[in-house]
This record gives sequence, structure tokens and C-alpha cells, in this order.
Amino acid sequence: MSSSNKGLAAFGIAPASGATYLYDRIANRIIAEGPSNLVRDLVHSWDPISPGRYTPITADKVDSGVLLDWQRFKAYNPYWVIA
Repeated sequence: MSSSNKGLAAFGIAPASGATYLYDRIANRIIAEGPSNLVRDLVHSWDPISPGRYTPITADKVDSGVLLDWQRFKAYNPYWVIA
């Protein structure tokens, strides 16, 4: 857990254990989460349509503000889990 994630824990925000996030580089936000292999497969399949826009990312690599926004979104909205 990175120092920024430890800081988020003070607010009751914790990254999903073992999750890889589907990150939209243009929108600067997480749009889904799931197991690493499935997120990577989805990114690979979308790359011909939107090259470089989406990337798999883990909690220790994402900006803490982006992770906080995702956790807040999940608390109040239906969200996409890649399974």
C-alpha cells in the first residue's frame, strides 16, 4: 500500500483487494475494476478502436484523487465489475 493509499485509509477509503482498475487516460478516471487478466484482455480488445486511451492500473500506481473519486462513485452508483 502506498503512502497515499494509507492516507486515504484515514477517510475509510481502501482500494479493492487484488483489483486492477480500467483507467481512462483522457477522462482521468477509473471506469471499472476486475481481475488483472480480464482488465488487460479488455484493454487489448479496445486498443484498435481507441489506441492508448485505456490502461490497466493498480491502486499503488493510480493517483490517490482518482482512486478516491472511484471509491465515492462506487458508494452511490451502480458500477462495472469486469468478470
